Amino acid sequence: MASDDRDNPGVRVPTPLIYLLPLILGLLLDRRSYLPLLPRGMGHIVGWPLIGGGLALLGWFLQTMRDADAPVRCDRP
Repeated sequence: MASDDRDNPGVRVPTPLIYLLPLILGLLLDRRSYLPLLPRGMGHIVGWPLIGGGLALLGWFLQTMRDADAPVRCDRP
């Protein structure tokens, strides 16, 4: 049996840091060597619908988790 007998999810790094560290590294890399993917106007036309779709997907996910009576917190088992 493992030395840690507590009931935990086994996540060693807090979940926000899993996303925050690569985001910061990407922003620093972008600042150092900027490579535009799309022209500025096209980026806005494509970006806003993607953000709206992401928010709709988030709402659907949270509602589904609540309907299933499943915990959304990832720092608890």
